[in-house]
Amino acid sequence: AAQVEIVVALNKIDKDNANPDMVKKQLAELDLLPEDWGGQTIVVPTVGNQGTGIKELLEAVLLQAEIMELKANPNKPGNGIVVEARLDKGMGPIATVIAQSGTLKVGDYVVAGTSSGRIKSIKSTHGKNIDSITPGRAGEILGLDSVPVAGDKFNCVASESDAKKLAKYIETAYNISAWRNY
Repeated sequence: AAQVEIVVALNKIDKDNANPDMVKKQLAELDLLPEDWGGQTIVVPTVGNQGTGIKELLEAVLLQAEIMELKANPNKPGNGIVVEARLDKGMGPIATVIAQSGTLKVGDYVVAGTSSGRIKSIKSTHGKNIDSITPGRAGEILGLDSVPVAGDKFNCVASESDAKKLAKYIETAYNISAWRNY
């Protein structure tokens, strides 16, 4: 429905009851015909907890990005998507985000759905403090005034007042308060 390319990680192939052909048949029924069956869908067998196939999966994603000529400008304000978010009692709202375009930096003003704030710190996916997140990279950000929702888009804006105004506009325009209280 989203008209996007799909790369399938066929996980847990090490299990006794694993049936990759059945999964490929189910994919084909959804019009995702695997490459090895003459289709266009890349299917990579993996065993996540052992790391089997992970290198091949990453190579497949990179190949697909190259074929699609995906490029992002890192020299503009960051934007992307919230992957997950939570409230930490000691640190406050924490959002794991992926930058899709531009660079997100510590000190930037951000709007993520109805949440807004100034980025106080960013942690890499390995838990180390970093200064920025460039396109295609993920990180945890701290500094939002509330917990955003997974799937919310985030955007850098010029000022704290712009961030608050935009977050309020999003909440009002989409009647999000009423929806969350439903």
